[in-house]
Amino acid sequence: MRKKGDHKTVAYAFSGSSSTLPAFINRPDGLQHDLVRYKNGWKQVSTGSPVPRARAHHPLVLAEDGNALFVYGGYTNDAVNGTGIFTPENYLGDLWRFDLDTETWDQFVFDETGGPGHRDNAKLVADEHNGRLWLFGGSKYDGTTLSDLWSFDLHAGTWTRVDTAMTGPAPAPRFGQFYFSRKTATAYELYIFGGATAEFAPVLLNDMWRLTIPSTLP
Repeated sequence: MRKKGDHKTVAYAFSGSSSTLPAFINRPDGLQHDLVRYKNGWKQVSTGSPVPRARAHHPLVLAEDGNALFVYGGYTNDAVNGTGIFTPENYLGDLWRFDLDTETWDQFVFDETGGPGHRDNAKLVADEHNGRLWLFGGSKYDGTTLSDLWSFDLHAGTWTRVDTAMTGPAPAPRFGQFYFSRKTATAYELYIFGGATAEFAPVLLNDMWRLTIPSTLP
């Protein structure tokens, strides 16, 4: 995640996998658990406690005006079964905020039952026009791929599912797609390209979609 300022680019990375071997998530050092910052070289950021669990396949986004990072869900070690993979215990549904001024983490949502739920490979956009986060898709522990769209109100602290009220064409469920977002004077835009329809025996996709989030919502 990059932040521009003082004519220099600052980049952040949190957690992630350090192995591609089978069951990597349960191998020693299979997951990183630190937040690092790049500015004239990489440096570990000391964050104190609490901190999110180590994870991989999670979105990390910057809310530049709020000077904060947000991370949602992802794939973690199986603390219940020890060596299992692709079980419900491997998937997270938590939302965390990292304050770049104080360099501290806060868990934004403790009740995970009313939101997108446990998943990895979701895509996240920070919408500072409307004080919201937007989350698209991902995949669940049973291999189900998703195309749902959720909005999180940063002031009220609540999730709302959005795609069920939308009309018109929509992208098919997928995971692993390339994505990027951009801010314009009147909207935020989320672009997704390609991906796969399933974890196993997938169909590879070659389509591109854009979600436009107006700067003023009803």
